[in-house]
Amino acid sequence: MTKLTVKDIFDLKGKRQLTEVYVSTPEEASACEAAGIDLIITSERSDVKAIRAAAPHTFFTIGLAYGDHATADEAIRGGFKALNNGADAVYAGVSLVSTEKMANEGIPVVGHVGFIPYKNTWFGGFKAVGKTADSALKVYQRTLAYQEAGAIGVEMEIVPHQIASEISKRVKIMVLSMGSGTGCDGQYLFATDILGTNTGH
Repeated sequence: MTKLTVKDIFDLKGKRQLTEVYVSTPEEASACEAAGIDLIITSERSDVKAIRAAAPHTFFTIGLAYGDHATADEAIRGGFKALNNGADAVYAGVSLVSTEKMANEGIPVVGHVGFIPYKNTWFGGFKAVGKTADSALKVYQRTLAYQEAGAIGVEMEIVPHQIASEISKRVKIMVLSMGSGTGCDGQYLFATDILGTNTGH
């Protein structure tokens, strides 16, 4: 299995759908690699070195903990730390200014559009985004803004599948569906959900 590169991901847009799984342990990462999952992602608060070692041939994104990188300089440092720990890209819930500055340093950045859990108060709680023309346009504009800032992709969460599909077709960056239907460039799932080891709902 050959590990994907950022160029490969861009080249695959519109050709086949990617798979991404959030992992919390090296065992989950190893299972993903054995199953041929394209991309794995975890939090910087996980044992990232062990997860990287368990899946050395899988494109690996490390998510920067929300709120721990308040300035562009902090985000850049966090991004470089992630890359030094084996990441191929960084998920960052930071501003577009910080995203652009990270991208300018050559850090592959993935943003987040649609519903954003840690900003749920702005959406009136946990609910779908993009159900009206105005809301859908805002999701599209935000996705374009990430593209213009130099991000390599976005996670698109709980956006109606028709909207998510149309946005995916109209941008150059990777759009990963988090409950946004099958028309995006990739599907993002959690290992706990796939394996049935989740608690709660």
